[in-house]
Amino acid sequence: MASVKRLKKDVDFLTAAVISDCLNFNSIQDEVNPEVATIVQDMLVFRAQMRTKIAAGKKQAGEGGVKAYYRSLANEIMQTVDAKFSRLSEIIKNA
Repeated sequence: MASVKRLKKDVDFLTAAVISDCLNFNSIQDEVNPEVATIVQDMLVFRAQMRTKIAAGKKQAGEGGVKAYYRSLANEIMQTVDAKFSRLSEIIKNA
């Protein structure tokens, strides 16, 4: 992990990528897909939660230390973003 600042930027970038793809999909559809709208809402909430967790890092770090805490957050970010992209892909396939 390079820095806390970089981790915050990564959260912003990855959530924006998911939201952007969702909005692009909805823009080519005749009507807004409620499942895609839910993904957008989930990502906005997720971004806020992650930035709060990142900001509280030194206070929240447990036995493994600060690096392990931030590494676990980075893994959580990647897993969540991957899951949302996968869900969006399934919605697009079925459209």
